[in-house]
Amino acid sequence: MLAYFPPSASGGDERVHENDFDLRGTSNWQLYKFAVDRTKFESLPTKLELKISFAGHGTVYLRPIKLLGNASSSNWWSPQQIGLIGGIGGSVIGFFGGLLGLLASIGKARTFVLATMKIFIALGILLTIAGFVAVVSSQPYAVWYALLLPGVILTLVFSLTLPSIQRRYDELEIRRMTSVDAMGS
Repeated sequence: MLAYFPPSASGGDERVHENDFDLRGTSNWQLYKFAVDRTKFESLPTKLELKISFAGHGTVYLRPIKLLGNASSSNWWSPQQIGLIGGIGGSVIGFFGGLLGLLASIGKARTFVLATMKIFIALGILLTIAGFVAVVSSQPYAVWYALLLPGVILTLVFSLTLPSIQRRYDELEIRRMTSVDAMGS
């Protein structure tokens, strides 16, 4: 987001009385960003008050005012970023899950399938640990939920299906070996 700071105030300083801005002239719609020093408050402010006064004649039109957040936030990422990460990550994991299921059902690419499943289990464990760290460090819901949900799903789904897929590959190998032995005698 671009922040437009009002032009310099009379007196040579951009800020007058710490939080006041001197706005002059005529202009089209502009975005203004006003910073709030959180160190002066014990908790986050719950009210934003905007006062406009004129030395002479004038008109100000305001669109709805939005509180966009804290630029110096300690959140790991925003809800918008996690939406993008979750959408892309979920699609990639879903694609690989389908591919692994297909390959395992036809008995192909044993090493690739089993190695990829173990990588996804490890990734799930790491995401779950990161999710618990986010909860302990008081990250917002969008952060810790986005870590715990895929972490738990990856860990459970791939851990529970790994033994049956290994068994499937072993059965196919035994059938192949039995077939080779029967053809040889």
